[in-house]
Amino acid sequence: MRWKRKGRSRGISLLLEVVFGIGLFAASLLLIFGVLPTSHRALTQAKNLALANGIARELLEQELARDFDTIDSSAGIPYPRQVIVNGVQATTQFTGAVAVTVLDTAPPFDRKRVVATVMWTEGPIRRQVRLESHAVRY
Repeated sequence: MRWKRKGRSRGISLLLEVVFGIGLFAASLLLIFGVLPTSHRALTQAKNLALANGIARELLEQELARDFDTIDSSAGIPYPRQVIVNGVQATTQFTGAVAVTVLDTAPPFDRKRVVATVMWTEGPIRRQVRLESHAVRY
């Protein structure tokens, strides 16, 4: 009798180890699959922020490269950008605008504040990037 009890307890112990191992494996899979959508959303936000920052820098540099007298505000200009995330191509519509404010016209300096703003929509959230610089005539 003693021999049979020992075998049964070994079998039950092995069964409990297998069930516990499968449960641990299933829990880790659920955790991994729960993190994937969050990481995908973070990747998309980072790409859009980098693209918007690049567009804003481009707008700012184009405006500052002009002659001082021709630096002026411009209305919203569409900038569609296509990106591929996990093999899926998506188009994000960015809108860029430049706002110029005359700060000082007293001699010997003329100063203008140039602000480039790029806006886009991510789901229900409206996001924007603003870069500011100054133009000075000596």
